[in-house]
Amino acid sequence: PKFCQDNYETIVLLPTYVGVEVLRVEALDSDVAEEKSNTPYLAYSLVDSNLEYFSVERHTGIVTVINENLSKDRYRLNVKVWDGRFSSMTSVTVLVREAVDSGLLFTFPVYSASIPENVP
Repeated sequence: PKFCQDNYETIVLLPTYVGVEVLRVEALDSDVAEEKSNTPYLAYSLVDSNLEYFSVERHTGIVTVINENLSKDRYRLNVKVWDGRFSSMTSVTVLVREAVDSGLLFTFPVYSASIPENVP
C-alpha cells in the first residue's frame, strides 16, 4: 500500500475534546488490482508517536483526539498502513492553535428550515 500523500499537516483548535476528528489519511493498494480482489484490507495504526494524545481508526484512517490536554504547539504522528503482507509509513504534523473566541455559541448541533418554492 502507498499513502496518497507523502506527509499530512492539519490544525487543531483549542479547546478541543476527546473524539474530535483531526484528519483522515488514505492509502491505496496496487496489489488489489493484480489479485482481482474486491475487498481490499488495509489496517492503519500509529507507530511510537504521541499515542497518549491521538489515535487512528484501524479501518478508516481517521485520526482523532483521545486526550484534550494538548500542551505542545506541534505534534508529529507516524502512521503505518498494512495490507497483510506489506506496509508503508507517512507522517502527520498536527499544529495546535488557540481558537479566537467570538462569543458566539450554537445551542443545537443541527438546524433545519424549509422555504416554499413560490415565495418571492
